Amino acid sequence: MIREAPTQHFTTIDSTNVEAHRLVAAGERGAKWIISDEQTTGRGRLGRRWQSPRGNLYTTLMLPFDGPQTAVSQAGFVVALAVHDAVSQFVRGKNVSLKWPNDCLVDGRKVAGILCETLSHSPMTIAIGCGINIGSTAKNLPNPTARLEGADVAEVFAEYRSAIANRMMQWGSGTGFASIAQDWRDRAIGIGETVTIADGGKSHSGIFTGLADDGAMVIELSTGPQGFYAGDVTIPSLEKLRTTPA
Repeated sequence: MIREAPTQHFTTIDSTNVEAHRLVAAGERGAKWIISDEQTTGRGRLGRRWQSPRGNLYTTLMLPFDGPQTAVSQAGFVVALAVHDAVSQFVRGKNVSLKWPNDCLVDGRKVAGILCETLSHSPMTIAIGCGINIGSTAKNLPNPTARLEGADVAEVFAEYRSAIANRMMQWGSGTGFASIAQDWRDRAIGIGETVTIADGGKSHSGIFTGLADDGAMVIELSTGPQGFYAGDVTIPSLEKLRTTPA
């Protein structure tokens, strides 16, 4: 389905995810790729703005979903693996890793952003938004960023499109999440470390052990394991990697 999905290309747009919402509101339900050269009001996780100048990849996959509602929260990890697969083809010799929940990092620096949203419930349709830095990186962010310097946007899109088709097949709309979770864990930074997560004004520290079935970050606290669904995570090895010159 994904490999044959048509592509709608824009020179500029407010947001590829917002366009997906508009298409579903107008009655569209099939798989479709939306890609734009730039976005004027790109969005990231937790309502944060995603700076979207020309020269980078901005795309949304509008996708019918036939799995259970409980599996939708797993999609971000599937996409993160696909981004990791694609990015790895353009940064040979560098450290490519994943940070919970779905950041892809090159030498500890964020190279891509992912935003998955539910577009409709009956039938279920989801939007898989992704931006990958190629020609430039966002400015004035709290953490360092990276880009696929010298890469071609069309080539990056082709790699990502192929990778997400393969990872979606592996996932099987939730039936293969155990395999996805293991692959994600193998590429994640911070597994086995004592990390700190700021959640709802509170700070929790413990050993990061992996993912729950619903994608929650499982941390072994002094009171036992606990799953977290949102929050800013501090990982000692990542902080050390970020202080190393690029």
